Amino acid sequence: MDAILQYDPSKEETLYEILGCDQLSTFEQINVEYKIRALKYHPDKNPGDATAAEEFSKLQQARDILVNPKKRKQYDTWLNSGLHIPYAEWARMKESVKTSMHWSVVTTDPMIESTTKEDQPEDFADKMSVNDQGSAAGWRRQTKNDIIKKFRNYDI
Repeated sequence: MDAILQYDPSKEETLYEILGCDQLSTFEQINVEYKIRALKYHPDKNPGDATAAEEFSKLQQARDILVNPKKRKQYDTWLNSGLHIPYAEWARMKESVKTSMHWSVVTTDPMIESTTKEDQPEDFADKMSVNDQGSAAGWRRQTKNDIIKKFRNYDI
Protein backbone atom coordinates (compact mmCIF):
# COMPACT_ATOMS: atom_id res chain seq x y z
CA MET A 1 0.00 0.00 0.00
CA ASP A 2 2.92 2.34 0.66
CA ALA A 3 4.06 1.87 -2.93
CA ILE A 4 0.69 3.18 -4.10
CA LEU A 5 0.50 6.12 -1.69
CA GLN A 6 4.08 7.28 -2.25
CA TYR A 7 4.21 6.71 -6.01
CA ASP A 8 5.41 9.64 -8.12
CA PRO A 9 5.10 8.91 -11.85
CA SER A 10 7.48 11.72 -12.79
CA LYS A 11 10.36 9.95 -11.03
CA GLU A 12 9.94 6.66 -12.88
CA GLU A 13 11.06 5.96 -16.43
CA THR A 14 8.58 4.31 -18.72
CA LEU A 15 9.54 1.01 -20.32
CA TYR A 16 9.75 2.81 -23.64
CA GLU A 17 12.25 5.30 -22.21
CA ILE A 18 14.32 2.46 -20.73
CA LEU A 19 14.64 0.93 -24.20
CA GLY A 20 14.99 4.27 -25.98
CA CYS A 21 11.88 3.98 -28.17
CA ASP A 22 8.28 5.17 -28.16
CA GLN A 23 4.76 3.72 -28.21
CA LEU A 24 4.70 3.60 -32.01
CA SER A 25 7.79 1.40 -32.18
CA THR A 26 7.46 -2.01 -33.81
CA PHE A 27 8.56 -5.27 -32.21
CA GLU A 28 11.64 -5.29 -34.43
CA GLN A 29 12.62 -1.78 -33.33
CA ILE A 30 12.17 -2.75 -29.69
CA ASN A 31 14.39 -5.82 -30.15
CA VAL A 32 17.12 -3.79 -31.87
CA GLU A 33 17.11 -1.17 -29.10
CA TYR A 34 17.19 -3.91 -26.49
CA LYS A 35 20.20 -5.61 -28.11
CA ILE A 36 22.15 -2.35 -28.32
CA ARG A 37 21.56 -1.53 -24.65
CA ALA A 38 21.98 -5.13 -23.50
CA LEU A 39 25.50 -5.21 -24.93
CA LYS A 40 26.32 -2.07 -22.98
CA TYR A 41 24.93 -3.26 -19.61
CA HIS A 42 25.42 -7.04 -19.82
CA PRO A 43 26.82 -8.45 -16.54
CA ASP A 44 29.56 -10.34 -18.43
CA LYS A 45 30.89 -7.07 -19.88
CA ASN A 46 30.58 -5.28 -16.51
CA PRO A 47 31.63 -7.78 -13.84
CA GLY A 48 30.97 -6.58 -10.29
CA ASP A 49 29.02 -3.50 -11.40
CA ALA A 50 25.70 -3.53 -9.52
CA THR A 51 24.20 -0.59 -11.45
CA ALA A 52 24.90 -2.28 -14.79
CA ALA A 53 23.26 -5.47 -13.53
CA GLU A 54 20.22 -3.46 -12.39
CA GLU A 55 19.98 -1.67 -15.74
CA PHE A 56 20.26 -5.00 -17.56
CA SER A 57 17.44 -6.39 -15.41
CA LYS A 58 15.27 -3.36 -16.26
CA LEU A 59 16.02 -3.85 -19.96
CA GLN A 60 14.99 -7.49 -19.81
CA GLN A 61 11.76 -6.68 -18.00
CA ALA A 62 10.93 -3.88 -20.45
CA ARG A 63 11.59 -6.11 -23.46
CA ASP A 64 9.55 -8.99 -22.02
CA ILE A 65 6.53 -6.75 -21.55
CA LEU A 66 6.78 -4.75 -24.78
CA VAL A 67 7.39 -7.72 -27.10
CA ASN A 68 4.37 -9.64 -25.80
CA PRO A 69 1.30 -8.12 -27.54
CA LYS A 70 -1.08 -8.82 -24.64
CA LYS A 71 1.28 -7.40 -22.00
CA ARG A 72 2.14 -4.43 -24.21
CA LYS A 73 -1.55 -3.59 -24.63
CA GLN A 74 -2.00 -3.81 -20.86
CA TYR A 75 1.06 -1.61 -20.28
CA ASP A 76 -0.14 0.98 -22.81
CA THR A 77 -3.54 1.02 -21.11
CA TRP A 78 -1.88 1.69 -17.75
CA LEU A 79 0.49 4.26 -19.23
CA ASN A 80 -2.28 6.24 -20.91
CA SER A 81 -4.72 5.97 -18.00
CA GLY A 82 -2.98 8.53 -15.83
CA LEU A 83 -3.24 6.35 -12.73
CA HIS A 84 -0.86 7.17 -9.92
CA ILE A 85 -0.02 3.58 -9.11
CA PRO A 86 3.11 1.64 -10.08
CA TYR A 87 2.68 -0.62 -13.09
CA ALA A 88 3.78 -3.70 -11.15
CA GLU A 89 1.04 -3.14 -8.55
CA TRP A 90 -1.55 -2.42 -11.24
CA ALA A 91 -0.63 -5.54 -13.21
CA ARG A 92 -0.72 -7.68 -10.07
CA MET A 93 -4.21 -6.42 -9.23
CA LYS A 94 -5.36 -6.82 -12.83
CA GLU A 95 -4.14 -10.42 -13.03
CA SER A 96 -5.94 -11.38 -9.87
CA VAL A 97 -9.32 -12.81 -10.85
CA LYS A 98 -11.00 -11.97 -7.57
CA THR A 99 -10.34 -8.23 -7.57
CA SER A 100 -11.40 -5.45 -9.84
CA MET A 101 -9.78 -2.08 -10.34
CA HIS A 102 -12.00 -0.83 -7.52
CA TRP A 103 -10.26 -3.25 -5.17
CA SER A 104 -13.48 -4.94 -4.23
CA VAL A 105 -14.11 -8.65 -4.22
CA VAL A 106 -16.01 -9.93 -7.21
CA THR A 107 -18.56 -12.52 -6.22
CA THR A 108 -19.86 -15.26 -8.43
CA ASP A 109 -23.38 -15.15 -6.96
CA PRO A 110 -25.37 -12.13 -8.13
CA MET A 111 -27.21 -10.21 -5.45
CA ILE A 112 -30.36 -10.01 -7.57
CA GLU A 113 -31.62 -12.78 -9.77
CA SER A 114 -31.50 -12.28 -13.52
CA THR A 115 -34.78 -11.17 -15.08
CA THR A 116 -34.08 -12.03 -18.70
CA LYS A 117 -36.83 -13.66 -20.72
CA GLU A 118 -35.07 -17.05 -20.66
CA ASP A 119 -34.95 -16.99 -16.86
CA GLN A 120 -38.64 -16.23 -16.39
CA PRO A 121 -40.83 -19.06 -15.13
CA GLU A 122 -43.80 -20.26 -17.15
CA ASP A 123 -46.29 -18.74 -14.72
CA PHE A 124 -44.46 -15.41 -14.80
CA ALA A 125 -47.51 -13.41 -15.86
CA ASP A 126 -49.44 -14.69 -12.84
CA LYS A 127 -46.81 -13.33 -10.48
CA MET A 128 -46.84 -9.77 -11.84
CA SER A 129 -49.29 -7.08 -10.94
CA VAL A 130 -50.78 -5.18 -13.88
CA ASN A 131 -52.23 -1.68 -13.59
CA ASP A 132 -55.30 -0.35 -15.42
CA GLN A 133 -53.36 0.49 -18.58
CA GLY A 134 -52.10 -3.08 -18.89
CA SER A 135 -48.44 -2.41 -18.09
CA ALA A 136 -46.52 -4.07 -15.33
CA ALA A 137 -46.86 -1.98 -12.19
CA GLY A 138 -44.16 -3.81 -10.36
CA TRP A 139 -42.44 -7.11 -9.95
CA ARG A 140 -44.01 -9.56 -7.59
CA ARG A 141 -41.92 -12.47 -8.59
CA GLN A 142 -41.61 -15.23 -6.05
CA THR A 143 -38.00 -15.77 -5.02
CA LYS A 144 -36.70 -19.01 -3.65
CA ASN A 145 -33.79 -17.40 -1.90
CA ASP A 146 -34.66 -15.72 1.41
CA ILE A 147 -31.57 -13.51 1.28
CA ILE A 148 -32.59 -12.02 -2.04
CA LYS A 149 -36.12 -11.54 -0.74
CA LYS A 150 -34.82 -9.73 2.35
CA PHE A 151 -32.53 -7.61 0.19
CA ARG A 152 -35.33 -6.57 -2.12
CA ASN A 153 -37.53 -5.70 0.88
CA TYR A 154 -34.74 -3.62 2.44
CA ASP A 155 -34.53 -5.92 5.43
CA ILE A 156 -30.77 -6.20 5.06
